[in-house]
Amino acid sequence: MLFLAVTLGFFVENQREHYIEHKRGLQYIRSFVEDLKTDTGRFSFIIKNYQKKESDLDQLYLCYDSINLKQPGELHKKYLCSYYWLRGPDLY
Repeated sequence: MLFLAVTLGFFVENQREHYIEHKRGLQYIRSFVEDLKTDTGRFSFIIKNYQKKESDLDQLYLCYDSINLKQPGELHKKYLCSYYWLRGPDLY
């Protein structure tokens, strides 16, 4: 009788450990999925900002290309061009 009680206790404890490990595994998976969603949203935002910054730099290049520094007042135009295209928050 004592042998049966000890054996059943062992099996019950083993089942309880499997249940707890399964529950913990599901919690880790849920946490991973939530982190993945957050990171995907952040990276999407960063990629869009970098694409906009790339477009702005292309426009800045075209603006610089059109400036003739031998004419008076063109250096000021270059500064205004730089300020207009490069202002805004950094992505870091």
